[in-house]
Amino acid sequence: MTGPQAARIGGYEVVRRIGAGGMGQVYLVQHPRLPRQDALKLFDPAVSRDPDFRERFAREADVLAPLAHGNIVHLYEPGRTRRRPDVAHHAVRRRPRRQ
Repeated sequence: MTGPQAARIGGYEVVRRIGAGGMGQVYLVQHPRLPRQDALKLFDPAVSRDPDFRERFAREADVLAPLAHGNIVHLYEPGRTRRRPDVAHHAVRRRPRRQ
């Protein structure tokens, strides 16, 4: 999804949708300034309207941001897109499963 008609979320260019679940969607995105691809989780409007969720989201982002560990996805930046919380983080590359 590149070029002038490419979809954008919060300044990131969407490469493709990785998945979706009960809380929202996850996209593989191109970082707007750096030569890397990130994952961007965009939360559904129904979840986003819940004040308890918004408070927990902000608190969890503050706790996760300084952590660096091989078993934890590195959080880059929490934000808001169209009044919906989003979070940019390291895009984990899936390895083929062993047979």
